[in-house]
Amino acid sequence: YKALQERVRQGYRVFSPAALTIIVTALLGLLDEGIQAMLPSRVFDVRDIFFNALAGFMAVAAMLAIAPQRGPGWRLWFLWLIANAYAWGTAVEITGLGELSLKSSPTRIIAAYLGVAITGILAGALQWLILRKKIARAGWWPLVGLGSAILFGLVLFGVRPASEDLAWIIGTGIIGTITGGLQWLILKGQVRQAGWWVLASTVGWVLGIPAGQAVGWNGLGAVYGIITGTALVLLLRNKGSSQLQAEAITINSRN
Repeated sequence: YKALQERVRQGYRVFSPAALTIIVTALLGLLDEGIQAMLPSRVFDVRDIFFNALAGFMAVAAMLAIAPQRGPGWRLWFLWLIANAYAWGTAVEITGLGELSLKSSPTRIIAAYLGVAITGILAGALQWLILRKKIARAGWWPLVGLGSAILFGLVLFGVRPASEDLAWIIGTGIIGTITGGLQWLILKGQVRQAGWWVLASTVGWVLGIPAGQAVGWNGLGAVYGIITGTALVLLLRNKGSSQLQAEAITINSRN
């Protein structure tokens, strides 16, 4: 990545050094797995390709995050991604929520409510640490996370649809929408077009569950963090531009 950046500084045309670095990393991972598939003592695993690409992505994102910035950008996005991935991965590992089934005993389902509550508190607290200097009333964010996590448990383990896959889809769709709606109440009036946050939250939850089931529950938090983090950066940038416009209008009116 640094080599590609140096080429750009020397005046060469390079297609998106960050994206190119991630693509090359993924292709090298694919090549490595292809070689392993031909060896009798090794196996081909598509998950390893994913993790290779993810490693390249995280390295590039970290370098962008520590670079000098003006306003909300890669640093905020990267911290948001890490916070959500850590919260979900850690809480699910501690509580055993990932091994739970809708057919589990009532005692284990009660434990699941505790698990989702811990997840909501941890995720909300980490998100608050990132947002506390960015928006007003950020102190409500952890409470929204706790309430949403409990609601998620009620929908998933209380309603109990006939199909477990259907339960996950319904549960994540509802929790994403309601969570986004409650957080929208905090964001509205502070950023323009805050309604997009509800859509980002819903999509992040719905797409995050398959990732969590495929690669581990850190994947759920990572996918949710990528989608909502992107929306958050764009919304906060709009906040900055709207503030500048308001200041310009005020100065012009005084003149």
